[in-house]
Amino acid sequence: MPYEHKCSRYSLKYVSHNYYAISAICRRVGEEKETPRGNHDVGMLLLLLKYLKRVEGRTRLQKFVYLLKEKYGVDFSYRFMPYYYGPYSNDMQSDIDMLSLLDLIKVETISLGQGVLLYDHSLTPRGEKVVEEIEEGIPSNQKKKLRSALNELKTLKTDKLVENAKGLMKQKLGESILKELGI
Repeated sequence: MPYEHKCSRYSLKYVSHNYYAISAICRRVGEEKETPRGNHDVGMLLLLLKYLKRVEGRTRLQKFVYLLKEKYGVDFSYRFMPYYYGPYSNDMQSDIDMLSLLDLIKVETISLGQGVLLYDHSLTPRGEKVVEEIEEGIPSNQKKKLRSALNELKTLKTDKLVENAKGLMKQKLGESILKELGI
């Protein structure tokens, strides 16, 4: 069921588990009164972009979040499904699109030729202001865990990130199937 959300600058019809995140972001920038508790994936995405400055490519960003969640235990609740380039989350992509619509992140499309596009992700000035407030509310152990994991992951090329994410997903799916079978 679609929800309509209106801020003084934005009107969105949005079907997602992160309807409340839209409200939270609008509230954080002073357009509404209070911030609800709950899903903080959007805040963690903004924090990730603050720490990395920019992320080149959707694939790279998706693999960062998957590995942060599954390998390093960073608190993301996105559900990932197997995909050609490794684990993919529709909800995460919807959140990225929403953050772009709200002018909190910039997603620049770069043509690499022959119909190949690269999506470059970075914070906008408005996003930088919002993430400062969000960062204050995130426990220091989560911030430290995020920074440490990102320092390790950012050194990997995208193909290595894909390989690692696919391997981990294959391992996790194998374990869950065995668990379902009671083995």
